[in-house]
Amino acid sequence: ASEFEQILKEEELWYDPPHKLTFWDPIIYESCALYNKKREIYRSFYECARRTVLYHIYGNGTAPLDNES
Repeated sequence: ASEFEQILKEEELWYDPPHKLTFWDPIIYESCALYNKKREIYRSFYECARRTVLYHIYGNGTAPLDNES
């Protein structure tokens, strides 16, 4: 597991199979926010915003527990 994945696990934001919240584990993009080396920044923020909206709409602020959402 990556260092970032380990931090997510420690904060209880990452779940390994067969946990039912595995479906909602975030997609991790390798990115760089230094201006002259910028890479995948938009995609990383887009994914974060997308999941926040899904959690709000389908899970009342938390990850929905059913995979049908």
